[in-house]
Amino acid sequence: MSNILQTLRDTYLTNPAAALNMLPEICKAIDEGYIKQFPCKVGDRAFAVKGCFYLPHAVNIPCTAIIECEVRGIKITAKGIAILLLPLVEEAYGRRSAYKWFSVSSIGYTVFLTRPEAERRLESEKK
Repeated sequence: MSNILQTLRDTYLTNPAAALNMLPEICKAIDEGYIKQFPCKVGDRAFAVKGCFYLPHAVNIPCTAIIECEVRGIKITAKGIAILLLPLVEEAYGRRSAYKWFSVSSIGYTVFLTRPEAERRLESEKK
């Protein structure tokens, strides 16, 4: 189905108006699951609950703390889309065990795309 996207790009370069006529076909492909939509991209920042990671040297950070992570990979599995996160805490640098794959269904529960979203969730859990 990536041919649809390449065709759209080629058509847009030669005739932008004709590219608009392709939108219904592209929307249909997205609805049918032929074109995957990722929630973020490699290199983006995400935020996760520290307790989700094995960080034995980060004892000064509570397990319920929200830590900043870098998205290091995205893959499509049989169960859906997964994102690979690396915690950006000094104690985790160089530790391969700190990397962890999360299903996109974790977003909004233990993984967050913005810090304010993570902090709101943490506050609601305390109540």
